[in-house]
Amino acid sequence: MRRLGGLFGRKRDGEPDVITVWLALQHVNDVAAELRHARGLG
Repeated sequence: MRRLGGLFGRKRDGEPDVITVWLALQHVNDVAAELRHARGLG
């Protein structure tokens, strides 16, 4: 999830903040919506 939010997993980066987690969850939601849409068209 870190990469989805824009972090690279380096030790010095520390834990993801709220914005990073939010961006990652938005991306997951967007991908899920696209998959639902694609299944509806097929």
